[in-house]
Amino acid sequence: MKELNVNSELESIFPPLPSEVYAALEASIVKDGLISPIVVWNNTIIDGHNRYKICRAHNIEFDTVSVSFDDIEDAKLWIFEHQNGRRNLTDYSRCISAPKVKPALSAKARERMLTGGNPMPTLAQGGGCKRWDCKNSWRIPWHT
Repeated sequence: MKELNVNSELESIFPPLPSEVYAALEASIVKDGLISPIVVWNNTIIDGHNRYKICRAHNIEFDTVSVSFDDIEDAKLWIFEHQNGRRNLTDYSRCISAPKVKPALSAKARERMLTGGNPMPTLAQGGGCKRWDCKNSWRIPWHT
């Protein structure tokens, strides 16, 4: 069985799955095997932490797909944007996760501004949190 690296900073961007959701995922993987590959960057899990744990616990083989990023900040942004579209995330989960990627987002925005680009092309155009209170949660940690 493949050994993958787990980066706790990347794993904790979103809160853990509720126990009933985790149990349903586990039952599905035990019954059908792992259908969706685990996404890795330099052998570090980017997407699939729960699937990896379940596969390891039940000795189930799994596939991986490698992605490339310039740095860990790009990886954080990819995780946030990729997970943000999943159906099992609550608005609360999205909102508490947004500040965790704020430094990465700010750094990338600064880079784009210096090169004359849009500072936040995805989140600024509605790709991130959609509720008013969630958008304001982005401001709270920055102005305290």
